[in-house]
Amino acid sequence: MLLVLPDDLLHAILLQVDAESVSFCQATCRRLKTLVENSMQFQYKMELGAAPMCEGLAARNLNVSEKLQRIRSYRAACTRDIKFEELPFAPALTGDTLLHSSVTTLVSDSIESDGRRVYVQQMPSVLRGIEERHWSIKLEAFHSFLAVDASQDLLIVQKTT
Repeated sequence: MLLVLPDDLLHAILLQVDAESVSFCQATCRRLKTLVENSMQFQYKMELGAAPMCEGLAARNLNVSEKLQRIRSYRAACTRDIKFEELPFAPALTGDTLLHSSVTTLVSDSIESDGRRVYVQQMPSVLRGIEERHWSIKLEAFHSFLAVDASQDLLIVQKTT
C-alpha cells in the first residue's frame, strides 16, 4: 500500500522516522532503496544514526551537504588513529598485563619498541555465533585504554588532548 504513493510523499514520510527504520525500509524493495540512496537528506540521516549522534543547534544553520561532509569527516577522524591488526594466533595474555577479563573477552597491554599495543582475545560462543578471534591495536601516546563492554562487543579507547 505504501508503494502506491508518489516518491515525493514517500520521501516526506521517511524523513519523519528514525535512521534504523529507514534502513529497514530500504531493504524491502528496489524503489525504496533507490529513493534512500539518491537522497542526500537520507544519507545524512543514516550517517547521523550510525555515529550515533543527534543534530546539534550549530548544525541547523548548515545545508544538508555541509552537515553530511562534517559528520563524515568526524567519523573518519575517530577511526583513523587506531589501527586494528587481525592476528592468526592467540597472544600470551598473562595476569600481570591483563587489563580486562570476562567470560567473552581478554584484553592485555604491552609496551613494545614501536609503542603501546593492546591485545584482544574474543572467546568463542556457540549461542551468540561468535568464533574465537585475536587482534591487536596499536595505541599512540595520546590514547588511553578505558574499558570493555562485553555485552556490546565494545572496546573503548580514549584519545586524550
